[in-house]
Amino acid sequence: MDVVSPITEVVTRIVDCSTRHLNYLCALNENLNQLEEDMAQLNERKEDINNKIIAEQVRLKEPTHQERGWMRRVAAKKLK
Repeated sequence: MDVVSPITEVVTRIVDCSTRHLNYLCALNENLNQLEEDMAQLNERKEDINNKIIAEQVRLKEPTHQERGWMRRVAAKKLK
């Protein structure tokens, strides 16, 4: 009995760890699709804001600090 208990514990931990990693792998395709969708929406929003900034610059208005910061953060995310 003294040998069975540690072996059972080790096997249980290995199975738990393996199951967790298998779940990550099974969800990988779904997560990748969601990430691509989120990136597409982010890029669409970036283009909308960029168009707004260009239109405002034609009227000799400067982009707000918030707009500049947002565009900078989006550009940084695309580089990652």
